[in-house]
Amino acid sequence: MQNAFIHLMDLIGIKKAEDLLFKVKPALKDKAENVQAIKENCSTCEQPNILAWTYDLNGNPASHRVSEICTVCLSGQQSKEVTDELIDKRKAALLEKWYRLAVGDNSGTKNYEPLDRVTNLALAKAKDYIKEMLKGNLSINCLLMGSTGTGKSHLAKTIAKTARETGLSVAYIDSADLFDLIKATFGHERHNEMLYKEYTDFDLVVIEDVGLETRKIGEVSWSVTEWTKLINARQGKASVWTTNFDDVALAEVVGQRAFSRMYENTKFIDLFTEDYRKKKMI
Repeated sequence: MQNAFIHLMDLIGIKKAEDLLFKVKPALKDKAENVQAIKENCSTCEQPNILAWTYDLNGNPASHRVSEICTVCLSGQQSKEVTDELIDKRKAALLEKWYRLAVGDNSGTKNYEPLDRVTNLALAKAKDYIKEMLKGNLSINCLLMGSTGTGKSHLAKTIAKTARETGLSVAYIDSADLFDLIKATFGHERHNEMLYKEYTDFDLVVIEDVGLETRKIGEVSWSVTEWTKLINARQGKASVWTTNFDDVALAEVVGQRAFSRMYENTKFIDLFTEDYRKKKMI
């Protein structure tokens, strides 16, 4: 594709192209001598697409070129800059929408404080899961079940942060917020499809507090159906879930089909304390 300046020079002729110098640099009029219009190489594509002039000024050789980059390359560069800006904005929007881990959160394996045998074992299993993930095994799920205050969220956040720090695309969201996103697409099939595509595309999705997404009896049937869709959508891709419910209660909340799928190719981190187990036995 020929540069616009060179095309212009070809159309109007060398003499008029030489006269253009005085329009570009009026101060040279009546001072520059032996003006010649030439073609010089673009600094980017190295093609002779740049209009330039050589001339004598006060007895000394001088030159001037319209630009360093030809219009063809400049147009491509500007197009790339616009594209990059749009990509950056898209990434920022996805981050705000899907990665809801507080800025400055310091959760990590080093500052997790085990309280007993159960929490010590949970920490060890979380470390094992992270190691598998860092090896590139991104098809294994992790289900953290346990009592309140035993560190499920701490470990889930640690997994999410570690994955993101290694360059993986990560969603971190609690179930209530996730279901609010889904509800916002009601009546808009295309928006719902786009939401599910975003959800499916992540390398890792961490969903906190499964089972607390709805407190209305009338919504239980809908949430069960939605959980089945959510679990099925990420078959073969890593998901991490945390819940306060045991396996019996969880099956009732998400539905038997989703519950069965959650148990496929999944590592389990049990954080039910000994006190909780004793109460269940009474």
